[in-house]
Amino acid sequence: MTSTNTKPEKKFRIGALSAAIWKNQTAEGKPFYSVTFERSYRSEDGVKSTDGFNHGDLLNVAQLATRAEAYLAEQTAP
Repeated sequence: MTSTNTKPEKKFRIGALSAAIWKNQTAEGKPFYSVTFERSYRSEDGVKSTDGFNHGDLLNVAQLATRAEAYLAEQTAP
């Protein structure tokens, strides 16, 4: 697997939560996508992020997953 971008192709946000869609290529040049989720928070050291979620975040994570899936369905439609 070879990454083709250092920035996500698309990003969705709900409050402090985000979903990033990454477009990648296989060694043969075939494109594929992956999705990462994160939550931003403030600490004494500034703004940080985590891939761990609280109970109260889960419905918004599900909504972000729905948005990401819809976007990917458009991108990969024949």
